[in-house]
Amino acid sequence: MDYPVDVAILISYFVLIGGLFLRIQVPLKQCLQSKQFGSTLFIVGAFVSFLFTWYYMISYFVHSYNESDRVATNEPVSLNSISHWLHNVSLFDDAWRTVSNGNIQWLWSQQICMFTVGVWTPFLAIEGARRRIPYLWAFMVLGQVVAISTASALFFAVVLAFPPTDLAGPSRRLATTLFICVVGGMITVVVSPFVAISEEFLPNLLVMHILLVIPLLPSKPAIYNYTQQSIYVVGIYMLSAGASLSICVRQWILCFVETGSIYGTLISMVDIFFAHPAQSSISADVAWVHILCMVWMIVDRLSKIKNGTAIPLPVLALFFLTPILTVSVTMPMYLAYSEFTAASSKHHTS
Repeated sequence: MDYPVDVAILISYFVLIGGLFLRIQVPLKQCLQSKQFGSTLFIVGAFVSFLFTWYYMISYFVHSYNESDRVATNEPVSLNSISHWLHNVSLFDDAWRTVSNGNIQWLWSQQICMFTVGVWTPFLAIEGARRRIPYLWAFMVLGQVVAISTASALFFAVVLAFPPTDLAGPSRRLATTLFICVVGGMITVVVSPFVAISEEFLPNLLVMHILLVIPLLPSKPAIYNYTQQSIYVVGIYMLSAGASLSICVRQWILCFVETGSIYGTLISMVDIFFAHPAQSSISADVAWVHILCMVWMIVDRLSKIKNGTAIPLPVLALFFLTPILTVSVTMPMYLAYSEFTAASSKHHTS
């Protein structure tokens, strides 16, 4: 084998995935032991989303291998031919350039980026601190190397199995760090399509991924006024929703100009979904994040209403608007609404 280091790097990628699943096995075991319908539902959702996204991910590996000009035509697949392929490609860089270069491509991809930066990162940090869930960073890294939909479904399941603690939450230092990292992450998302064909693309992408892990590193939960926490939580989620809406509207306008109509844009989105396996993997991840978050809105709300009360109209509105406004807009609005109603309830009962 001519390039053993390159093969070792690919193997280490799969070893990392296995290690991350082992790292989060303790909270996942608590999910299974709780035997809650919601937790079971999201674990099944994680498995199904994994199958969909990784079908396309493996297809991308095969596509990249077949397209490699350093692998001889009709050469039998061997460790040596795989080492030549890996030595002459950059799978991570090539995949993300593919899904970031082009208006329709970025219309798909910016959704998963903004969701991860502005919704999932604060949700992990805030709910993880309140519920004392261990290894939050592992859920984020798992999402980055496997699929955001798969990791978020697993975390939804864990959240349902870990009751919140009123006396715990993100410290003020963590809150500041989270705010800085979220804003910094949003900047990298905005920059991404403009550097998609330049040398600055990969460093910008790496900065994005690193910023999202920093607020999730182990820290001590703080004990302070719940109302103060709620004001901060509602603020960061509404900031995320506003930023996501502005980015999404701008991208839709660019796509309308390119295709000439809403119908043309929608048809192009379908075409682009299947145009390249790397794009298919990202787009499938986007689709499953939408589905899982819509399910979360209903499951979470049902767990909080009592005496057969109907699901509130704002929640139903956000549920049905998600496919239109995108999950990166409606999910933080739902989380802000949930936080506001919880804080109001505590205020009235205290």
